[in-house]
Amino acid sequence: MGASASVDDSRYANARKQLLSTECIDFLQCFEGLGAKSARAKANRVQAWMCLDNNGNGYVSLAETGKWIKDSLTNFLENADKALIVYKSFYPSYIRAFKDAADASKDKKIKGASASTDDYVQKSEFRLLCAYLCLYGIMFDHFARIDGFGAGKGTDGEGIEDKSDDRRMSKEEWDAARTHFKMSPFIALKVAARKKTGGAIFTEMDADGKGKVLLNEFCQYIKEGEIEMETEFGKILAVDK
Repeated sequence: MGASASVDDSRYANARKQLLSTECIDFLQCFEGLGAKSARAKANRVQAWMCLDNNGNGYVSLAETGKWIKDSLTNFLENADKALIVYKSFYPSYIRAFKDAADASKDKKIKGASASTDDYVQKSEFRLLCAYLCLYGIMFDHFARIDGFGAGKGTDGEGIEDKSDDRRMSKEEWDAARTHFKMSPFIALKVAARKKTGGAIFTEMDADGKGKVLLNEFCQYIKEGEIEMETEFGKILAVDK
């Protein structure tokens, strides 16, 4: 699958303490080890894939993936209520992670079905799916911190969206929060946090020019920036291309 799908990176250490929400840390701890290349991680992936692909056909849907994420969080956190909060908190990031992973291999028609392999995640793409869940989970956590920044969302006081958030980032919200992302594990966002470039970068993120940055636009900006700068995360995010 090309680049390493592990997101076990030293940059997390400071980000975890200073930037990421408690819910995001719980989410990462549940899934990030599955993306590593170690023998232990591989053995864990074998077990995890068996749970995910419960009918053994070698393909898993978005719905199956969602159920597996929820079940994995419940088992890992050993607290169904807490797991449900974390699961729902990061739901918007799952579809992006799923689609990018599903696009990693060459698209082929599935025998006896109207769908193609790009509609599912295959076993060969599973390690990448685990990496993307973590990367897009962090992107969403960043976005939630900006959208309604400082209003107090998660169990640690900030970071997780609630019904009052509109999931659209305004320039005012970006300006108020961007300097905090100097600790982000994404180099592209660290550059964006600089005072001299921050305002112009909001315009770059706002792909449709409507004055608001949506989650999809925010993620795409980070993805393209990481790929362009050829960072370790960029190499992972470029696999689907």
